[in-house]
Amino acid sequence: MAKPIVLVVEGDAALGRLLQRIFEREDFQVEQCAQAAEAKARLEQGGVDLVLADFELSDQNGALLLAEVQDRYPLVKRVLMAASPDAPAVREAVSRGAAEALVLKPWNHAELLGTVRSLLAKT
Repeated sequence: MAKPIVLVVEGDAALGRLLQRIFEREDFQVEQCAQAAEAKARLEQGGVDLVLADFELSDQNGALLLAEVQDRYPLVKRVLMAASPDAPAVREAVSRGAAEALVLKPWNHAELLGTVRSLLAKT
């Protein structure tokens, strides 16, 4: 069985590498993008099972990115990472379903992995 592909969209290179190590240890295939535009180009190639996007990207907020993913790739699971759940755009992304889950920074590794596994099990 093929490893699920997780696309990590995180502008902070150190956090992106950390997330990659976390997921690779759990037998996921991980690809990284630093910006929304880069992620969109990767999504066009197909094969991505889940997008984990930071809210604060340099070219577009992660909530808007996930809304586009929801519209264009409805089978791709979507997780938003944010420092605070109180930002209006974060709340809206979760309430409208653009983000199927919200992970707060700093995250708990077990909860993050549980969230991702749970979403991927729904496919």
